[in-house]
Amino acid sequence: MSHSTIRMEGNKLTKDGSFEAAAQAYGLIITSQDDSRDRMLALANQAACYLKLGRFEACINAASAALEMDPNHLKSLYRKALALLKL
Repeated sequence: MSHSTIRMEGNKLTKDGSFEAAAQAYGLIITSQDDSRDRMLALANQAACYLKLGRFEACINAASAALEMDPNHLKSLYRKALALLKL
């Protein structure tokens, strides 16, 4: 399955409120050895899922990994900040 197909499935699961399943779907992209924008976006989306689940440390880890790939990704910065405020 392609990264874009997996990401679309993760996005659908997120919209449906299935945050745990969505985080797992994004994980399929993250575990690839590819350092592409798809991987960075999957990390950012996984951070959003963890934030919704109240898993703030996991959110910080995912957002930080996304920011290592793109230090200017605003959504990752925002999600990391929200999670830090919740700790």
